Amino acid sequence: MDNLWGLSVRGICTFNEKILLLKISSNSGHDAGLWEIPGGKVKKDEFFDEALKREYLEETGLEINIESLYNVVENRYIACKSSQKINSIQLIMIVTVSSNDVK
Repeated sequence: MDNLWGLSVRGICTFNEKILLLKISSNSGHDAGLWEIPGGKVKKDEFFDEALKREYLEETGLEINIESLYNVVENRYIACKSSQKINSIQLIMIVTVSSNDVK
């Protein structure tokens, strides 16, 4: 089977001169215990800005504004459940929060 291609989006949020990171669950099948920038996969028929806002709200409870594109990264990995080879394009965005609820 050919490699699959996916799209994901992540958002860099700075607050009080710190970058918001999330710790990956120790139960995760990949990268357990490591830190990552909030974000995730773009669903079929979803715009990437909508996906980033959805993921941020799900993962952090924060509503965000997307300011600009920071970088585009290609990742290659093996899917945990299917062992399928995946090529993923990640859009890394600069975001701001709509409130001061960052803790």
